Amino acid sequence: MFTSILIIIISGIVIYLSGSRFTKASSEIGYYFNLSPAVKGATLDAIAGSFPELMIAIFSVTYFHLFDFGVGIIAGSVLFNILIIPSVAVFFSPIVFRVSREVVARDAIFYNIAILALLGAVLYSTDWGIAIAVIFIAAYIWYTNIIVEQTKEYQTHHPRMVMDVFSVAKEITIAILSMVLIGIAAYFLTEHAIIVSTLLGIPAILVGFSVIAVATSIPDTVMVALNAKSGDNDDAMSHIFGSNIFNIFVGLGLPLFLATVFFGETITVAIGGVEIMLSLFLATILVNIFIVSDYTLSKKNAVIMTTFYLVFLAYLFFFSV
Repeated sequence: MFTSILIIIISGIVIYLSGSRFTKASSEIGYYFNLSPAVKGATLDAIAGSFPELMIAIFSVTYFHLFDFGVGIIAGSVLFNILIIPSVAVFFSPIVFRVSREVVARDAIFYNIAILALLGAVLYSTDWGIAIAVIFIAAYIWYTNIIVEQTKEYQTHHPRMVMDVFSVAKEITIAILSMVLIGIAAYFLTEHAIIVSTLLGIPAILVGFSVIAVATSIPDTVMVALNAKSGDNDDAMSHIFGSNIFNIFVGLGLPLFLATVFFGETITVAIGGVEIMLSLFLATILVNIFIVSDYTLSKKNAVIMTTFYLVFLAYLFFFSV
């Protein structure tokens, strides 16, 4: 088991380092294509930050046939993203952490749609097939289309930055290589996390929901903290909401699609009881209340959100292990 734990740690470090470089490359690509900070945060930054979770979810289905492990990571990452990362951003921000109406109207609302879609899918059936996969992926395409339209409007009022084409090509190459490294590390992380959970007798979904989800969310946390520290609050919140939208619709939809199309499998989803789903729903309501009240997040809000996360995690371990 010691070897597996060591491999998990090394894989986590590789994911962090590769993810950080992937994030930097995606930002440069975003500037080249003249994306607004909010749009860049909701798309390129969010995808860069959520890529480890996607790869783990894909491997958990295609190689290890443990969709629950992938679900645990996605659900854990969503909860961590919506409660802990904004709290970190609030404390790093040198100014009042204000969220624009644009971010709320687009990203926050669509995140709520994603949570309701996930809740509806689980309540409808625990046996997921191609229909749910297509709905999830189509929903993300819809979200992306909305962002593309807003990007066109932004570009009409903001001139494109002059950048060296070769520099952009270099960043694209780095992004691709980073994705390959993340994919390799994600495979070993998945394999040995499952081994450790089996040896300890802990449900794989719980390991994914807690330890692995937190580990894979570190690049997101660092990125958002840096954005907040520089005063880019819209970029930070768009990243958080966009990352969660990607996690739910693509992080679950794509692995499910691959499982049903290439393996002919209908996936039975055991979310781990109502507790995890209830936590996501309550966390969403909590953040909605805080943001919609005056479009700001205070340090008091951050403490409440962090406490909610820690209490729920302690409850889950106490009653599940």
